[in-house]
Amino acid sequence: MNLVLADIADDEKRRAEDIHDWLMGNYHLERYLGDADVRQGWPSWYSKLLSDLLLLTLDDNVEAAFSELDEQSWVLDVTVVSSRRIIRGTIPTRGTADDGQVRAISRRGVRDVQVDERGGGVITRSSRNPWPGAFTVIVDVVGMPSPLRLDPSLQASHFGRRPDMKALLTSFLADLDGRRR
Repeated sequence: MNLVLADIADDEKRRAEDIHDWLMGNYHLERYLGDADVRQGWPSWYSKLLSDLLLLTLDDNVEAAFSELDEQSWVLDVTVVSSRRIIRGTIPTRGTADDGQVRAISRRGVRDVQVDERGGGVITRSSRNPWPGAFTVIVDVVGMPSPLRLDPSLQASHFGRRPDMKALLTSFLADLDGRRR
């Protein structure tokens, strides 16, 4: 899908393309937007979402992005983890560009980190299925109404970017320990 951006600075263009690549890691979103791109171009809600994420990440590095598209309600939930912020968005994809909400919270507010490792733990792993395998990172952050579940998506695209969950866990543990403040 061809992403044509407005006349913006090269570094902002690279960051917008990076965020877009992260979001396209979701198979359902990729398919939904691919159909829209073919029919009539990019939906206004996606342009606004990408713009909001670009503004809220500023010059931060994006460490990971998670998106889930509920195909019953057509609501897109997005979480972008940058080096200093967690950006959350809830976007009704069947509404107008202004119907969504995107906000940023500082990672300085990390107060609890948990993991939910699937696959039997370190002792019962087979040699064909090395440890740690797939796991979810659960982060409690001041300013978020409930802990964030950062889960390798069940909607992951075969070709999309996938978060390095171990690096992300290491990064959040550094926040928890106060080593990144």
